[in-house]
Amino acid sequence: MASPGSSVMTERNPDADVLLSMVRLPDQGGYLEAATTDPEVLDGLLRLARLARRPLWVRAASGRVLLAAGTEQPPPAALAEAPLELGGVRVGTVATAAEAGQNDDVLPLAVALIGQRLRRESETSALTDELLGRLQELALFQDGTARLASAPNRRQLATTLIELTRDLIDTDWAACLHRIGDKVRVLAVSSDEQPGPTGWRALPSGSLLEQALDGRGVIVAAQLTPEARQGLTEVLGPVAAAAGSALLTTLPWGEGEALLVGLRGPESPAFDSVTAQRLDSLASQASTSGGRLDLREESRELFLSTIWTLTSAIDAKDPVTHGHGRRTGRLAAAVGRELGMTPGAAERLELAALLHDIGKLAVPESILNKGACLSRVEVDQLRLHSEQGAEILSPLRALEDIVPAVLHHHERMDGRGYPHGLAGEGIPLGARIIAVVDAFDAMLADRPPRPALRPDEAAEELDRCAGTQFDPAVVSAFLGLLSRGSVRLEGR
Repeated sequence: MASPGSSVMTERNPDADVLLSMVRLPDQGGYLEAATTDPEVLDGLLRLARLARRPLWVRAASGRVLLAAGTEQPPPAALAEAPLELGGVRVGTVATAAEAGQNDDVLPLAVALIGQRLRRESETSALTDELLGRLQELALFQDGTARLASAPNRRQLATTLIELTRDLIDTDWAACLHRIGDKVRVLAVSSDEQPGPTGWRALPSGSLLEQALDGRGVIVAAQLTPEARQGLTEVLGPVAAAAGSALLTTLPWGEGEALLVGLRGPESPAFDSVTAQRLDSLASQASTSGGRLDLREESRELFLSTIWTLTSAIDAKDPVTHGHGRRTGRLAAAVGRELGMTPGAAERLELAALLHDIGKLAVPESILNKGACLSRVEVDQLRLHSEQGAEILSPLRALEDIVPAVLHHHERMDGRGYPHGLAGEGIPLGARIIAVVDAFDAMLADRPPRPALRPDEAAEELDRCAGTQFDPAVVSAFLGLLSRGSVRLEGR
């Protein structure tokens, strides 16, 4: 039987006279549940159950039944089982009734069917995690470039460098030193509790500090020797005496040079080539004040290229809407400018529209690509994408201003939208604009079971829903752009 808090859905497969019973567990997630909701997997299991003339059950590693094919009954005590594994880890089992005289050829076939989908779900998730991690790192670097460029003086620049060293490289403690000749002093540190020595001090001969300042590039000391730790302690104070690893690099600094030092304790992971590359990139961004604007533009282009890559990942997961984010972004920016937005605000709106469906990366492909009408449970899961998108973007400080537009782009003027039921001008303007252009682009695409509309038909539908679903002012601005030919409908 289903456990407390779960729900049971029963569907009839049109090609086989058997029933499919799916147990939905609120606390049961992961790749296995995603695999068992794939229409191809469901259909394949139903066919296997019919051919074998006995039911199949799919259970999670905890023993809970996720799916039953060919029956609505719970599994009996006597079962023949085969393990489901992902990356060498057992994530569940496929079981059938163990009856005398019957072979279990059906189990290897069922395991192969589900296993293929499991691996695909895992690979998609790994790619998504990698892209999101890269996006977060680049967002931090873009924000760092802007903060470095806006520093009013070198002391503030040093403080900003320390903050970025801590955030981007995850140091336990960091310092920025200034060297002129054979003297060195501490400009800024990452902790007020351990400020480090003040004033000019002699640069310890043969120390890691001297090696870095002599132009040896980024120095990675994955395991500090007592001698190396002593040389750091003479300049940085007691905090260096307990360090396990160190990372150092230099950059030009007025009359002399600056030295960035990152320390980690013995319990923290040692610095490696990846952290060294990040520190080198950070030092490069701060090294030439005259080139800050160029660096800022390069960082922006790199950031936007990652956004394009991420939207491509969304397209790959939902081929029906291929290019939807880019088209929506371009149309949203045009409407924003038509409504009087500044160029900068219109650019941020375009970015929000580009990423408005990023939450779909958390929605199973079986729901996104389902050709038939969605069940109520599937509709509810799909509707979570706006909140999931906001959750993905919220930790990224460089994107925090676009989160409201992503979160609320499915709200309605009459308050009947989701996720929060906002109404009228309580809905952020960016979200109201995205809602209009998102719906328009969607209406121009074939989305089973509804065929594509012509642009004039889609425009009429926007006008009909103005005031209830859409902001009339936004609809008017958009339709004005269309009538004047001021926007081009790419790929339509």
